[in-house]
Amino acid sequence: MSARPLVASMVIAQHLAEYGATAVVVPAYEHAEPWRVFITDACSLITPVHRYPRGHRWPVADLDVGRL
Repeated sequence: MSARPLVASMVIAQHLAEYGATAVVVPAYEHAEPWRVFITDACSLITPVHRYPRGHRWPVADLDVGRL
């Protein structure tokens, strides 16, 4: 079992809280895809083609439950 997803989530949470982030801006959706739900629970996610507001409801069929 890899701790990498957990560690990455902890780092993201620390940075969001430390800087009081209201949005995370990424150069491509793929950069945030594994953590999209986690990010939008705390703030907006902005990609070059779309803005996902804080609290965005991701389609259940779109979620891979085993990823995080």
